[in-house]
Amino acid sequence: MRIAVQSGSVVIGSNCDIGQEGGFTFIADEEQDEISIGDDVRLNGGESIIQSAKIGDGAQILGPIRVQQCQLGRGGSFREHDPDSRGGVLKGTGIARNLNVPAGMVIQSFGLFTEASLRPQSDFHPKTKVEKF
Repeated sequence: MRIAVQSGSVVIGSNCDIGQEGGFTFIADEEQDEISIGDDVRLNGGESIIQSAKIGDGAQILGPIRVQQCQLGRGGSFREHDPDSRGGVLKGTGIARNLNVPAGMVIQSFGLFTEASLRPQSDFHPKTKVEKF
């Protein structure tokens, strides 16, 4: 993991999984740059966050993605039983700029994330019934 802060700020919450499978880079060069990472966040696959971003509790960025000015909604972690209650997700490869991904939603792209659709996480992880005893 690499954190480069000239005059902005980077705040990282607790119980995060950052940098497996390729590392992770945070860059906040300008005074107005604020990178906020919530609790139980998973950032894996060689990504970077440059400038400002707000990554809510339980959100995930998976794959070599360059993130700028994005917000991922807060929700449960990837361990949450109901996939549509998990934090927002970006997955794939490419550039993600000026996006808002609400909790329970995912954008998967292999290029420009602004050209991909917002989809429920249950499209990728079907819900299963929980039996009560």
